[in-house]
Amino acid sequence: MFTIIIKADFETLGKISEKLDELKSFQHKEFMINKLYLQRFTRNEFVESLGVPVCPYCNRNFVNSAKKRTMCDLDHFYNKDEYPLLAVSFYNLVPVCHSCNHAKGTKNIDYSPHDKKYKTNDLVNFDFYLRSMNFLYNSKDIGVEIEESKQFVRNIKVLKLSEVYQIHSDIVQDCIKR
Repeated sequence: MFTIIIKADFETLGKISEKLDELKSFQHKEFMINKLYLQRFTRNEFVESLGVPVCPYCNRNFVNSAKKRTMCDLDHFYNKDEYPLLAVSFYNLVPVCHSCNHAKGTKNIDYSPHDKKYKTNDLVNFDFYLRSMNFLYNSKDIGVEIEESKQFVRNIKVLKLSEVYQIHSDIVQDCIKR
């Protein structure tokens, strides 16, 4: 049974999580966390095999490896405290930057990069707007706007992506100048 959960694809995890919501008294937390999750597995190989070069939540920070260490966190899309049975499922683990993992914490978001129903380009697009005519000289006069689909609204809110992307107004300014 545990092998099925560990290897379950993202769609199957969704179905399992719905069943677990119905069975809140189901207690395998100690076994899953202490025996399976805390046991060492080759994080570096796992992250490299996914081929994810940047954080799939913010698309800003790299999630690469240095020697035998991963330079990312592994987020549990389904919170391991609420769904301990899914704590070690490969498709519940998402390599993300520390900033996004910290911002998300134990909060729920709606989109996982393992969910193959959507393409990222269908979920979010970017645009910019001018706050004043001084935008060529002051990048703070350029605002970055996120146009999201309904499947991505909670991700943007929880991960504070609207605020995070304002940092990139200097890049937009540089593109306008060119």
